[in-house]
Amino acid sequence: LLLHDGQNVFDPGTFFGGWQADVTLDRAFPDVLAVAVDNGPDRFATYTHTADDLGDGLVGGAADAYLALLEEEVLPFVRARFGVAAVGEGLVVAGSSLGGLVSLYAAQARPELAGCVVGMSSTLGWGAFGRDGSEALVARWSARTAPAIYLDSGGGVSGECVDGDGDGLPEDADDSDNYCVTLQLRDHLSGLGYAEGTDLFHWWEPGAPHNEAAWRDRLERALGACASAGWAAR
Repeated sequence: LLLHDGQNVFDPGTFFGGWQADVTLDRAFPDVLAVAVDNGPDRFATYTHTADDLGDGLVGGAADAYLALLEEEVLPFVRARFGVAAVGEGLVVAGSSLGGLVSLYAAQARPELAGCVVGMSSTLGWGAFGRDGSEALVARWSARTAPAIYLDSGGGVSGECVDGDGDGLPEDADDSDNYCVTLQLRDHLSGLGYAEGTDLFHWWEPGAPHNEAAWRDRLERALGACASAGWAAR
């Protein structure tokens, strides 16, 4: 299990108590090796596949370099050190927020890397905040790829999800936890041939906030979905 934002994955003293992924794994998946890769000051660039403008000029677009780091340095080290396959159905890549975005981008750009990817409360509006949306992940996803996909969010909206500015992505309020864009990607992937309950999984936790405590509460569900799709420690 490969996770991003590594500082928040195990340490209960971090934001909102952290993911405490080791607790979940000890309870429900004791044969899984978890590797958490820390983020850095360039997190916005590292976890995004294209540049966007958040109000101070373009930022982002270094996800391919980050995925190369994982493929060429992190995972070979893990394989050599621990004797695991850490590829294909033996690997889940998981993250939240921007970490969820880069996990899902890995499914699109490196479909052979992992058997399942987890995107929790993923920042799927990236590419449409200050741009026209043509490079947003949902707009670039044109074919079914190999990994199973787990999507979730908390939050929610009153009424319908609406694309008010015509950039191809519905608007999410700050407290909606990327609810609308997550639904949009779910429906788009279903249209590409992903089958819900087989290689596409979606969960909504109404009103859940955008923080580590919420993601911690949903981690077992996410990994259970990946296991049902064929993920197994190897």
